[in-house]
Amino acid sequence: MALPYAHSEASTKSDDRQPVAQPTLAKAGGVGETQRQLKPRHIQFIGFGGAIGTGLFIGSGLSLAQVGPVALFIAYIIMGTLLFAVMECLGELSTLYPGAGSFPHFAGRFIEPSAGFALGVTYFYGNAISFSNDLSAVTILVNYWPNNIPIAALISIFYAAALSLAFLPVRFFGEIEVITAGLKVFAFFLLFVVGLVIDLGGAPTHDRLGFRFWRDSPWVQYNGIPGAKGRFAAVIAAFIGAAFTYLGTETIVLAAGESKNPLREIPRAIKKVAYRILFFYIGGILLVTMLVQSDNPNLGLSGTTASPFVIAIQNGGIKVLPSFLNALFICSAWSAGNSYAYTASRTLYALALNRRAPQIFTRVLPNGVPIFCVAITMAFGGLAYLSVSSGPAQVFTWLQNISATSGLVNWGIICLSWIRFNRARELQGFSRSSLPYRGRLMPYLAWYGFIASWIIALISGFNVFLKGNWSVANFFSSYVSVGWKAWHRVKLIPLEDIDLASGRGAIFAEGVTISIEEEKQRAEDVAREKLTTPWARFVDWLL
Repeated sequence: MALPYAHSEASTKSDDRQPVAQPTLAKAGGVGETQRQLKPRHIQFIGFGGAIGTGLFIGSGLSLAQVGPVALFIAYIIMGTLLFAVMECLGELSTLYPGAGSFPHFAGRFIEPSAGFALGVTYFYGNAISFSNDLSAVTILVNYWPNNIPIAALISIFYAAALSLAFLPVRFFGEIEVITAGLKVFAFFLLFVVGLVIDLGGAPTHDRLGFRFWRDSPWVQYNGIPGAKGRFAAVIAAFIGAAFTYLGTETIVLAAGESKNPLREIPRAIKKVAYRILFFYIGGILLVTMLVQSDNPNLGLSGTTASPFVIAIQNGGIKVLPSFLNALFICSAWSAGNSYAYTASRTLYALALNRRAPQIFTRVLPNGVPIFCVAITMAFGGLAYLSVSSGPAQVFTWLQNISATSGLVNWGIICLSWIRFNRARELQGFSRSSLPYRGRLMPYLAWYGFIASWIIALISGFNVFLKGNWSVANFFSSYVSVGWKAWHRVKLIPLEDIDLASGRGAIFAEGVTISIEEEKQRAEDVAREKLTTPWARFVDWLL
């Protein structure tokens, strides 16, 4: 039995269906009045941009100094499998129910309304805080060059630029992401090539590194704990930095509500997540651990050379390139901040559409921008000014902890949403073959993602309980998100009462409802009509 369609509001008022030229999406999906202005290239580059950010370019150096190369590499592999599980869950749900800010909608629909509210609130503030975190990261990177510019002035410059972009139509955000994500990809490929040259002894110093640092100092005994316990603690401590690096990849799913062709573009982006995890994250962190020793004095955000990639190039004796790359990293940090701000504002908008936030947040400008959602999100950028008194490095660490633990808990709830959806589908007798996208290795990946996310979120802040490490600020940053979720008790919606119909796209032509497979084929045909040259078809396949 195929899953049922919910008719559009106009069509349910009468038995006479009127021909509609374009798909009609019910508001149950959280679409509201935002405009579908994101094109295929926007969606794909948002996916690329989410794969590369300050966590990899900057935060990886701090983690390497704390835990060593082996523990860091293991943590990135484990977090990569966790992200893969989450994205498969989201891919299946978001193509079936495309809607802006769909994460809290899924939780409220398939688990319980308060779960949707809790997920929405923590996902909102986690991304809003990440926006301010990236403003702090920009000041760290700018200080690579000697200057007398006050930290507050640096923050204000990039803050103003982000504010200007946030209130423009979403297509401008998409175009900026195409440019900045393109720069990120270029920077990463450049780093990959240069890194291999340095590692193989092709730099001016002609020092062949190979896996020397893995051999000489593979582990850092975390907090001085001896033996296997110290090494195990190092792996656990690396999870937060790895989680922060991976956060943001799910933005491509959030963009479904403003994509012109979500039924085609979201599955294409989801299917390529595994390759991006393997190349950008795992490949990138392996390169970092090969090029920089964990006891390098410039690691840990204390020196002006905050990025381990810049440290490696300087150690190799290569001139000019470090400054060029640092400029690219600044663009990357600013771009990542814009993505977090976009994600936070659309999440708050979805909460308001589902009546889980004040209705003032449903107000939309004529250009499709949810004005009050964007305004309150951008206000969180003011947290970056904490860097003036506490220093950008300390603020970066605090905000990274809050963002990462919030993201981990949210990932667990997203996986639980899929589990509940799947059980309801089975109970109500609907075939999984009718879904426009079917996640791989299900339901095993969903259960793995649900359990692992919560376990890592609970144990990742263990270091505050070690002797001499207690800090109220660090405890708060590590466990505020976990505490928020635990405080909200959940009363599950009965499986037989879960609504599987409303919020799905439906096309009506001459009074006949078209199946999901026919709708999906139409989306493919429309996209292919525009691929008139071999080069266009190659780029479409590549991205």
